[in-house]
Amino acid sequence: MKWKNVSSKMTMMMNPNKSLRVWTIPQGLTPKRFHDVPDVSAATWFLIALIHHYKNEIWVGAEAYGLEYYENGGWSEWQDDEGNDIIHYMKQEIALVKAGKYGI
Repeated sequence: MKWKNVSSKMTMMMNPNKSLRVWTIPQGLTPKRFHDVPDVSAATWFLIALIHHYKNEIWVGAEAYGLEYYENGGWSEWQDDEGNDIIHYMKQEIALVKAGKYGI
């Protein structure tokens, strides 16, 4: 499922308030934490920022993270049509930052 090809009307029909969410499992804590995001790009940058923040904290870090979408009354792990998950998109964005493509 390629999320960006789903119409906003369909997104609203699936779940008007929470159609995409990032999940993290912080170090030392067992339950998943969820953060609603509007799209895949926001999820990518949210996770990059979160992981960067965790690297600056001695006692806390995300051991696992991902992106889920809401469909047919339940949550499923998100992948694009080629089978790439959110980690793939994070790696692409980080590579662009390192290459100076954003002027950062």
